[in-house]
Amino acid sequence: MTRVSIYFFMISFGASFGFAVMGRIALLIGRFVDLINYSGAQYHHATLWVLVIMVALLRYSAFTDKGKPETEMENIQDYPAFKELIAEMRKVHGLD
Repeated sequence: MTRVSIYFFMISFGASFGFAVMGRIALLIGRFVDLINYSGAQYHHATLWVLVIMVALLRYSAFTDKGKPETEMENIQDYPAFKELIAEMRKVHGLD
């Protein structure tokens, strides 16, 4: 009886996952149809203009110098907990 219920759950979860994926693919196809429609001359080639603007913004963002990113791990030696951990490890290993 338990094996039948396992198969039932596997089939139902697989069907619900497949339904969700197919719904998202249908939405994606709808968006592509809209992009194809808006790339015409009556919309002043809006899809192409948006594409050019997005590529330019991404290129600008990728090549601008953002400086050195600060991380928490740079100055870990300054944290009191780290100092306590190192002192405890030296004590355990007999280095003090």
